[in-house]
Amino acid sequence: MSEATFILETGVTPMQTADLSVLAQELSQTHHCHTVILYGSRAHDTYTDASDIDVVCFGSQVVEVSDARFWQGYWLDAWIYPETKALDTEQFLHLHQGQVLCQKDDFGTRLLAEVAHILDTPPPPTPPDVWQHRRVWLSKTLARIERGDPEAWYRRHWLLADLLEVHMTLQHQRFLGFKRTMQWLADNDPHTHALFVALYSREPDFEQLTSICQHILQISADRHSPQRPVGFLAPPIPNLIECLRLSESEMSDWE
Repeated sequence: MSEATFILETGVTPMQTADLSVLAQELSQTHHCHTVILYGSRAHDTYTDASDIDVVCFGSQVVEVSDARFWQGYWLDAWIYPETKALDTEQFLHLHQGQVLCQKDDFGTRLLAEVAHILDTPPPPTPPDVWQHRRVWLSKTLARIERGDPEAWYRRHWLLADLLEVHMTLQHQRFLGFKRTMQWLADNDPHTHALFVALYSREPDFEQLTSICQHILQISADRHSPQRPVGFLAPPIPNLIECLRLSESEMSDWE
């Protein structure tokens, strides 16, 4: 097999190209990687001064490890994998539209092509049990956060962090991170996009959380209720207002 080839034409500015070339060589030498792929905002040219450098590295005989540190004025977030890990392309969909900084035998180019091919095809439907579980989790979590105690605040932030991904799961769509998912919503569901923009623009009150959760549950039931396999019996999801009246012991039935 040939030596790793370092690629300078990354589509970013010359100064950044030089920095990234140095980084790719350093990571290749430190972790014995033959391929380094830049992904995220710096690959997509949507970065800010606070953005980190996201890279994934592959080698033929490496130990799976992360390399997070401050590097030449930037936060580095590097993930090192044995090359066999790339056989499961679904794990690397976040590399879409990434930039190959160095590679061996077109390893990075082929992986990015496989990622693009997967994302060009519709995602498989969410399994019925997973779809049902997400809806139940949404209902019971919303019911529990109204109490106002420390656990309720913990669950409130948990709901805020996971709600966008839960919504995409219920819509049988892929979650590809906050920025790209919000762009997908802006293009395909402006109303829901506006609700999430409002939700994440400030600390939401309980009524706002209730409203968007009701919206998500309603449109998932209207548009995307999956066909149940024979023998699959899902418990009914309690009405959100009824959930708010359930006792803690009653809610334990929804764990």
